Amino acid sequence: MDLVLTTVGTKVLETLVDQFLQVIVDAKNKAVQYTDILNQMQKRVNSIAPLVKQIEELNTTLNRRNDEVEKLVDLLQSGQSLVKKCTEKVRWWNCCFKRPSYAGELLKLEEELNRYFQEIVQLQQRRDQMEMLVKINQIHAAFPGTGGYGGCAVPEAPKFVVGLEVHLMELKTRLLTSNGTRMIIVSASGGCGKTTLITKLCHDEEIKGHFGDRIYFVTLSRTLQVKRIVQRILQQTEQPVSEFQSDEDAVNQLGHRLRKVATKVNLKQQISPILLVLDDVWSGAEAFLENVQFEIEGYKILVASRSVFPRFGCTYPLTGLNHEDAMRLFHLAAGLRDAETNIPNEIVEKIVKGCKGLPLALMVVGRSLCSQPLAVWKKKEQEWSSGSSKLGTEEDIFNCLRMSLDVLKDKDPIKQCFLDLGCFPEDQRIPVTGLIDMWEELHGFDGDGVSAMDTIYKLCHRNLTSLTLVRGNANEVDNWHGGQFVTVHDLLRELAINLGSQKEDGLTERLIISIANGNFPNWWKDQKLHPTRARLLSITTDETFSSEWLNLEAPAAEVLILNFQSKNYTLPGFIEKLEKLKVLVATNYGYSPTELSNFHLIGSLSALRKIRLEHVSIPCLGKFPTQLNNLQRVSVVMCKIDAAFKNTNLCYVLPNLVEINIDYCDDLVELPEDICELSLLRRLSITGCHNLSSLPEAIGELANLEVLRLTSCTGLEMLPESIGSLRKLTVLDISDCLHMDKLPHQIGNLHSLQKLYMRKCLSLQGLPESMANLQQLKEVICDEERANLWRTFERTPKIKITKEDINLNWL
Repeated sequence: MDLVLTTVGTKVLETLVDQFLQVIVDAKNKAVQYTDILNQMQKRVNSIAPLVKQIEELNTTLNRRNDEVEKLVDLLQSGQSLVKKCTEKVRWWNCCFKRPSYAGELLKLEEELNRYFQEIVQLQQRRDQMEMLVKINQIHAAFPGTGGYGGCAVPEAPKFVVGLEVHLMELKTRLLTSNGTRMIIVSASGGCGKTTLITKLCHDEEIKGHFGDRIYFVTLSRTLQVKRIVQRILQQTEQPVSEFQSDEDAVNQLGHRLRKVATKVNLKQQISPILLVLDDVWSGAEAFLENVQFEIEGYKILVASRSVFPRFGCTYPLTGLNHEDAMRLFHLAAGLRDAETNIPNEIVEKIVKGCKGLPLALMVVGRSLCSQPLAVWKKKEQEWSSGSSKLGTEEDIFNCLRMSLDVLKDKDPIKQCFLDLGCFPEDQRIPVTGLIDMWEELHGFDGDGVSAMDTIYKLCHRNLTSLTLVRGNANEVDNWHGGQFVTVHDLLRELAINLGSQKEDGLTERLIISIANGNFPNWWKDQKLHPTRARLLSITTDETFSSEWLNLEAPAAEVLILNFQSKNYTLPGFIEKLEKLKVLVATNYGYSPTELSNFHLIGSLSALRKIRLEHVSIPCLGKFPTQLNNLQRVSVVMCKIDAAFKNTNLCYVLPNLVEINIDYCDDLVELPEDICELSLLRRLSITGCHNLSSLPEAIGELANLEVLRLTSCTGLEMLPESIGSLRKLTVLDISDCLHMDKLPHQIGNLHSLQKLYMRKCLSLQGLPESMANLQQLKEVICDEERANLWRTFERTPKIKITKEDINLNWL
């Protein structure tokens, strides 16, 4: 009896495959003359079935249909009927001693199965991407509001390490040995390479083989926030995270979840071991370390700290590099090649010896001297010889790092940009897009991010920062830097704060304020400070902050950075007096989106040009008292923005907006219609908004739009036909729009389109003929399956096939 796909569901393929294979086995016993054909047919079916069954199951989860599955169902049903007929005819014809006549039809069936088998790679890609979409949906359901920046997985493996091989082997042995030791503490002063060591260890094949995906890595920082730490650990376990009543409740829930993970029996019927990695643990965290030592079989804790914590027993002291390794690392950092350098070896020896084998000092000092003339090297040698730069304490290390910046002039943009990095919280990734906003106004960088990225690369070259790509959708060619972050070592951040707060002629360019437990700095409480002349003002508050502000006069402030963690946050009343303010960056580093109060005060900032809001609930924009005529760029990341557009006339409030960036706002279902009336809008980027289902029909009225980016809007099913009216559009990105199954016919009218991104458009199985009219299209960036769609066109642009990277690290 035939089975109907629409009614039977996921059991169809399993049943059909089993029945067909049984029919083939029976036929081989009854019609030996077909054995070779039937053996090959059996092999094909066995190869295809497991993969397609998984696709069908995923389709059911997503309430979607798949033509390939239906095609296979028809093929299996017709094949089953044919093989049965063959065996029946063989019995009848054998009785009459005549040869059978079904060989041709069986060969044809085997050829069809073979063609289907050749499509297996494309089906594999489809299955992988469907799995990714299912996982995204599950994560968004489990962690509402966490978007693409939640959690804190193991950092990327260091590109190269020098002199850590022995330490790696010894630590690995301790972690893999069942000797009753649950916690290992890697202890050393700042700059010794603790984080590098434990990160490299987490990427070791034996460690990954033993602990699997149960390696949970989290950075604690100086201020211990237990609830937040636990939330970040639990996000990595992909289990729903609720609000905790207290620190004790958070630790109890962590223990419960880890026990659940550990007792999830694996294929070998063994307990699943767990590795909890706690980086940057400061003195005062003893109680937390004590509380997380749960009685779980196979559970290990690896701690990296400047402190020793003798009460916990197993301490692994990390020493500096030996002279040979120190020389090797310094040569790499300084770009020295023995055959080419004109730097006397005795100078190099003295400088390396003064660094005391500390990797951070060797890297930073080495980079500061890279490509410098001999005179600069001799000056550095004299500093070492005077004894002022020899490292003994962390203060000595700090002074060494400070002197490595002396080769830069005070007004050098590289140095000034480095000092700006101290305005962001400790151990937090700094979004490149936020830095671009700041530096365009503070340092006069160009508006396309090129100068800012050049500066970041120079900082990385000097080992003052690291650049991380968290999500693989950044594209610097088109000046798109979403998913790129800068990180700064603790000591270097402290150096930036120290140097950035120094006064010249009684003035300071930066005012960096940290408020913990509601305690304002004394100078602020006593009102002894004259109006600050700082151009950059940074205020960081913790989760206990009550939003009761003191007045502050900062008439010269051009950039205001607000870092907070509380569920409710009131913008300071003094911001309405910041008449020169051009950039506002407000970031919530807590778990849940923050409710903002006093939001209407932003409407009084007449000079404001750029605003960036992250992980907050944005109130109605219509409550702004006046127009923000100078506002050109708005960026919202992981925000609740549904209320922002209600009862709001965007054209009145933001009449001169040039760029809109909306990233991972999970409550964005549709764009407001009046966004199409922003006549000056040139760049519209909507990424990772999985619930966005459609674009306004009038989007074609954005006559000046040059870039439209819709990356990872997995719920977006189509583009409106009016998109063909975007005559100035040069870049269109629909990558990872997994539900988009067709493109509008009018897309062929995009006569200025030069670059089209269409990677992993899972459902897109054809292109409109009108795309042959895209004469200016120079490059298409896509996957192999989408590249095949272009083969039907006589003239094709340059096709760049990107390697599939199905992973969820960016989540």
